[in-house]
Amino acid sequence: MKFYFLICIAILIIPNAASIGVRPHETIIDFLPNLEYNSSFKIVNDENTTREIKLSVLGSFPEMIKLKENSIMQKPENELDLVHFSITLPETMDEGIHQSSIRINPQDEKSTGLGLALVMNHAVIIKVAPEYSRLLFDFSYEGQKIRMRLKNPRNEFIEDLKITLVILDKENSIESIHFQPMKMAPLEIKEIEQKNIKLKPGIYNVNYDVKSKKFNFSNIKEFIIGKKEISLIPKIDNLLANKINRIPASIENIWNEKTKVVIQMGILNGTSLLKDFRTQEMSFSPYEKRNIDLYLESQNIPPGNYTLRFLISYDKEKIKTERQIELLGQIKQSQKIEIVPMILGILIVIILVMLLLYLKRRKE
Repeated sequence: MKFYFLICIAILIIPNAASIGVRPHETIIDFLPNLEYNSSFKIVNDENTTREIKLSVLGSFPEMIKLKENSIMQKPENELDLVHFSITLPETMDEGIHQSSIRINPQDEKSTGLGLALVMNHAVIIKVAPEYSRLLFDFSYEGQKIRMRLKNPRNEFIEDLKITLVILDKENSIESIHFQPMKMAPLEIKEIEQKNIKLKPGIYNVNYDVKSKKFNFSNIKEFIIGKKEISLIPKIDNLLANKINRIPASIENIWNEKTKVVIQMGILNGTSLLKDFRTQEMSFSPYEKRNIDLYLESQNIPPGNYTLRFLISYDKEKIKTERQIELLGQIKQSQKIEIVPMILGILIVIILVMLLLYLKRRKE
């Protein structure tokens, strides 16, 4: 049955697929520094219909491709329509083959007859030979150390190589590092390490700027340290049954972005939820630490041992922690409170007796 269904779909799609075509299917460019390249391709209107075609760019270097128009209107009298585009190449690129595409998206209500849009692509390919490739640069951060791995892909010396790193926390500059000028032999691989770079957990960007007599380039790379986390430390002491208990707590956003947090707290007897409490949504600035009060309602819950569950919700994360607690009765709690003055009274009596004995001995 599936086989016949697929044949039916193919029969419906094939006639419409023939109604539009792209010639040629690709543009291939051999890299040259700062090359300005103008080209075009044809969109074929075999069906002689009127329709709008939207154009867009995607792939590994979309910023280099400029379309003359973002859409064209096909008309029955035009069998072919030209799409003009231009490319401005940088001074250097990584060695190898790079590809982007110009997407052709017909805005045809009839489409394939199944409501499926027929989308086609014109590939734009750039081939970069080793003699034109730029310095290969890799960056990592681990254990308060920055590591860089450099590779000279060219069969020639690189003189007076200068590298600057700027580590950014969103828009703020955290650290700026200027490395001493260096040389690299043909095809040399060099590893550089910088210690004592202390960064807190969060998302960062490193902006690296590489300069030499042969080339200049810069780029931005994102890197992440640790994991987004919300720390909650409650102070639990002398919880009473049949009462609203205040629980002081410290909460901290251990991340370099603003975070919205909700805390849910509940009393469980085994797996049964007896009472539930939920805070309003709280907004925390990066690395903010705040003292808050949580309130545990234990009305109609008899004294005894229970599980106190905390559920911390932020972004799409939910962190659950549990503590074993004892809800005290009012009499038991009052007895505990009365012990303190009793002990103080006994201590005062002992001190007075010792003082009287001391005075008595002095008189003798």
